[in-house]
Amino acid sequence: MARTKRTPTKLRGIPTKSCYRPSCYEDQGGTPHIPASSRRRTYSLRSRPQNQNTSPASSAIATKFHDPKDFPHFAKLPQEIQWKIWKIVAEEPRIVVVHSRTDTPLRAPIPPILHVCSDSRAVGLKHYTLAFRSPPEYHELNNVDEESCRLPTVYFNFELDTLYFPEDWNAGVEGPSSCISSLSLEVNEDDLKRVKSVGFDVNARVCCLNVSGEDCHSPDFQYWDALETLYLGLDEAGVGSGCQIGFRELEMKDYGAFMRCYRKNPCWRDMKLWPDDADAVEQLRSEVPWTYHGNWRGEKPDHFLKKVELVKIVRL
Repeated sequence: MARTKRTPTKLRGIPTKSCYRPSCYEDQGGTPHIPASSRRRTYSLRSRPQNQNTSPASSAIATKFHDPKDFPHFAKLPQEIQWKIWKIVAEEPRIVVVHSRTDTPLRAPIPPILHVCSDSRAVGLKHYTLAFRSPPEYHELNNVDEESCRLPTVYFNFELDTLYFPEDWNAGVEGPSSCISSLSLEVNEDDLKRVKSVGFDVNARVCCLNVSGEDCHSPDFQYWDALETLYLGLDEAGVGSGCQIGFRELEMKDYGAFMRCYRKNPCWRDMKLWPDDADAVEQLRSEVPWTYHGNWRGEKPDHFLKKVELVKIVRL
């Protein structure tokens, strides 16, 4: 049975701050956003290599150990050696690809290390936190079961991982669950305040309505107190479909494709002053990323969002 969409209202008993909604969420016909691309991608998790280079040798460990035949002698190693290997895997930075649903704000695949064996799971659980649960008032606004929607659904390492939103992260989703600026209401705000790195497919719609021009808005990170790095990713070939992904620094040969996607997406800033693609890319890389700060209430943290990185999504 389809769920009834509710018009957002100020909830009784909820603090004023928790009732904030961006203007894009006002009811303008009730049409959920569906990305221009019709392909439905299912992403796996992958490490975020330092300096945007692809993964070091240790990145392959979790993948290789899915099937014992890939390393048949692993079980014969001393247990302390096995635990050290699992620790290396667990401490590897990851790109945690998330999707939204109307009944659950954020979902992501479970890290492979938690599926391999009891030892790997025990080590992995020491490094990951189950995060981004829904706050108590979420079920009232979205007419969903309170207990199920409040459960945390994403394993995340706040010190190492990047929270990544692909092009179809909010495909077919209605209301606040499809808007980045509403995440402070959709998930535990204390978790958002700990995220240091976030990324978006350059084609991703961060605004919930299927609109264009002035009706769209860029990401509003006013509650992301620890945020330092924003990644904008070009996934031109859809390499994330059914495979593990990584970030690689955007090369000059990809400037044209990146800027075509960037200019087409009404959620990003207007780049008419930089018609040349190379100039536009350098401008995005070099400027202070104040355009993504959002409308802060109170004092903005001094360390907030120091850089914007332009990357290409690659298969690992």
